[in-house]
Amino acid sequence: MLDEVISMKDTGATYLLTTLLPRLEASMPGLLDDLAAGVCADRQAIVDAGKMTPEIEEVFRSVAAILGRGDR
Repeated sequence: MLDEVISMKDTGATYLLTTLLPRLEASMPGLLDDLAAGVCADRQAIVDAGKMTPEIEEVFRSVAAILGRGDR
């Protein structure tokens, strides 16, 4: 049951971000590119530090998916 609640929260947050990001990009062109670059840099820093785990990698995949949809 708790996993279902967490999943629904994640889905809700994803929906909200997916609708919000294009509006932000429209008022601040380049924002999504800047966010994506920062996410890539953070991911690489974790890899370089030897701290990447499958769970953390999944978070980065989720963020990449959200940012990939945010400009549509």
